[in-house]
Amino acid sequence: MSDVQTGLILDMLEPSIYNTVTSGSSLEYQVEFAHVLTAIPSFILTTMDFPRLVYSYHFMSDAACEATRWASVRGSTFTFQGECSNGLDASPGCLVQVVVSYPYQFMFPFLPKGATTWTVSSTAEMVIS
Repeated sequence: MSDVQTGLILDMLEPSIYNTVTSGSSLEYQVEFAHVLTAIPSFILTTMDFPRLVYSYHFMSDAACEATRWASVRGSTFTFQGECSNGLDASPGCLVQVVVSYPYQFMFPFLPKGATTWTVSSTAEMVIS
C-alpha cells in the first residue's frame, strides 16, 4: 500500500480513531510516565542525600576537633585510664588523639545491599598544654 492510499484510508476513518493512530497510543505515554515517575524521585533523593553525607562528615570533623581541643586544654588536670606515648599519664607534651565515627544511613532506596550504610569518621590530634 502506498502512502497516498494509506492517507486516503485514514481520512475516511472517524477522527477519534485517526488521532489515536497518528498521535501515538496512550500506552506509550503511560510507559514514559512510569520511567519519569521513578527517575525524578530518585534524582531528588540523591540530590538530598549527598549534601547530608557532606554535612555529617563536617559535623564529625568539628566534633573531633572540639574534643581534641578540650582534651589538650584540660588533659593535664583530667584523670583518665590510659597511657601517653612518652610513658607519662596526661602530662603536658603528650599527644591527644580523638577518633569520632558515625554510621551514615542513605535515604536512597535503590542502592545495593551493604552500600546503604557508610561509616563517616574523623581523627584529630593535638598536644596537651
